[in-house]
Amino acid sequence: MTTTQIKNFGENVVFTPKHFYRPESTAELLDILEKHPQSKIRAIGSLHAWSPAAQSGEITISLEKLNDVKVDYDEQGAIATIGGGCQVKRIIAELAKLDLAMPALGLISEQTIAGATSTATHGSGRHCLSHYLTAVHIAHYDPLTSAPTISAIRDPELLRAAKCAVGCMGIIVAVELRPRAAFRIEEFLRFYPTLAEVIEKEADYPLQQFYYLPWLDRYLGQHRRESERPRSWLAPLYRWYWYLVIDIGLHLAIKAIVQGLKNRRLIKTFFRSIAPFTVARRWRVVDRSQDMLIMEHELFRHLEIELFVRRSDLGEALEVTRQLLAWGDSGTTLPPQTQRLIDNHDLQGCAEKAAGRYTHHYPICVRRVLPDNLLISMSGGGTEDYYAISFITYDLPDHRDGFFRFAELLAMVMFHRFNARCHWGKYTPYHHAQIAANYPQLELFIKRCQQFDPEGRFQNAWIRTRVFSDSVIQ
Repeated sequence: MTTTQIKNFGENVVFTPKHFYRPESTAELLDILEKHPQSKIRAIGSLHAWSPAAQSGEITISLEKLNDVKVDYDEQGAIATIGGGCQVKRIIAELAKLDLAMPALGLISEQTIAGATSTATHGSGRHCLSHYLTAVHIAHYDPLTSAPTISAIRDPELLRAAKCAVGCMGIIVAVELRPRAAFRIEEFLRFYPTLAEVIEKEADYPLQQFYYLPWLDRYLGQHRRESERPRSWLAPLYRWYWYLVIDIGLHLAIKAIVQGLKNRRLIKTFFRSIAPFTVARRWRVVDRSQDMLIMEHELFRHLEIELFVRRSDLGEALEVTRQLLAWGDSGTTLPPQTQRLIDNHDLQGCAEKAAGRYTHHYPICVRRVLPDNLLISMSGGGTEDYYAISFITYDLPDHRDGFFRFAELLAMVMFHRFNARCHWGKYTPYHHAQIAANYPQLELFIKRCQQFDPEGRFQNAWIRTRVFSDSVIQ
């Protein structure tokens, strides 16, 4: 029995498992599984997530010591075998020694590779990281003998489930992927009054991400593309600008207003009059990909919900976002189409609880994610690009009720209007009905999981109620 209390990064998920382990090898991991043949088991990485996906009341296993990075070469080039507990920042460093790079990167590098791929972590302008895996090594119980074992999944059909399985097939002890040659990114920032103008830049800057600035009602494009040009001699200065002014200065100002002053009107004044002057516009810089694509979002504790919509719905989804931001701030009248949707789907109570309770205080980040063929990744299925729309709050853990009410209304309206998907690793108010509608191949995913975990030993209560509902085939 253990008294180890475990908290996630956002401190919105807190639990104390009966047993907590940090195996130093796969052999030790298998011994732990053999010791607990009937228990519910979940693995954790860096816990830089906001959903209860890692929560367990029985057995929790940290993968932090399974963190080797091994690079081999074959006729197709380099192939990396990476321990499930290896943090992305260590992978980047090890690959850089060989003049190699990750095929895709998210905004942060604190995540472990197992956690990042299990939840289909993504960057902007490319596929999610899970898409690039060529094999997944999982520890589980053999369905025939019940003995703990490790299976290397390489079959393409099984990989469609295993690459993004939210821990439902077993414990990821390692993954394989093909790194690419190291590359550089050109970047510059620019404001736009309309969405159409910033989207137009995507043809020339396919790796761009952009921000909708609430209360200023403008878009900030962070334009990015690969470049053959040498690293800019001012690149170090740009990195220091970004770190001191954006990663630290901007966030400290927001935290001071939100947590210290608690002044909702000042938030609007800040966005309209101060925030634009923190942006170094038109400063074109070329730097290493890992320096350009990663931010320091882990410096200050926050909570996030991220919704995925198809490209064809992006414009309307951002218009709905504007409407609900105003509703959350002051409860102003909603346009007839949105009000009818709320009425038709019995969301009146949800809307009333959110009205005037929350003033959003952070730039809304929008990133394009290329479609893939994974069964339950947020960008899985079809041929249309997805756009991830991210909403972050810096409210303290005890003062997030307004955000939760706003997030629930936002997510449900976006679901009913666009069949929007919630990120598996971030806050989500969705239940089985929404998830089943989101993922047409959910039943196939369940069947794949049952091949490796027929008794559901690697599920937790959150996973069981969201994915493995009695309303679908068991």
